[in-house]
Amino acid sequence: MMPPFLFSHNSQQTEWQRGWSGSMTTLGWAGRLMDVLGSVSDGISPTFSLNGYAQLLNGSVQSANLINASSLPKVNAVSNAQRRKSFDQVMSSPH
Repeated sequence: MMPPFLFSHNSQQTEWQRGWSGSMTTLGWAGRLMDVLGSVSDGISPTFSLNGYAQLLNGSVQSANLINASSLPKVNAVSNAQRRKSFDQVMSSPH
């Protein structure tokens, strides 16, 4: 079965985030996965978005924690000489 609106970028992006072609659900495949794998008891969803709402992360039980990326504190770990040396070693190693 061919997905609807095959050559429409926005429509295909929505289909991909749903993971369910032709469905009208507002849930995303990662959110549904977290509904199954996530623990409701700790009260914090295991999914986070730094770029606003993402259907991909929307579940029926779990929903994404939306974080404003511009308000995150700057990470200063690389200003420490030893940490910087370790960071550079990791980044220069072959993948």
